[in-house]
Amino acid sequence: MIKAILMDFGDTVVVEEEGKKLSDMDLEIVEGVEAFLSEFSTKCPIIILSNTIHSREADIQSLLEQLNFSQYFHRVITSLDMGVAKPDPKLYKIALDALNLNPEEVVMIGDRLDTDIKGAVDSGLSSIYLHWRDRHDEKSKNLNIVPTVEVKNYNELSEFLRTQI
Repeated sequence: MIKAILMDFGDTVVVEEEGKKLSDMDLEIVEGVEAFLSEFSTKCPIIILSNTIHSREADIQSLLEQLNFSQYFHRVITSLDMGVAKPDPKLYKIALDALNLNPEEVVMIGDRLDTDIKGAVDSGLSSIYLHWRDRHDEKSKNLNIVPTVEVKNYNELSEFLRTQI
């Protein structure tokens, strides 16, 4: 049974614009994410676990406030603040420790096989590959990384998670 959710931020919560800092992007949310967060944040804690180059936790918190999404998230953990990036299992361990949960009780949702999903698999977490666009397909095509489940949108994701939580 899933007791908590880890989510990537770029291309999982907000649409990421290639080559732009988060602070310079238009804040367009990924279709369906608001209904998903509204439903599942009442069922279990949700943590953003994001690789960032320029953004710290406070920066992402600020963006969440602009989107009126801050109430949905238990915590934000960034690679910049922690000094370690996905797919390194150390970053997932930080999130697990913050939740006081074991890997089998947590699922990672992300849009990249090579970082989000690989790190989850290597850390013993279930993983959901949110494959709604093909932006990172080239980086992952020769990798043998198999998510627990692959979905194309938040409707499919919600259907799956309703059976797991």
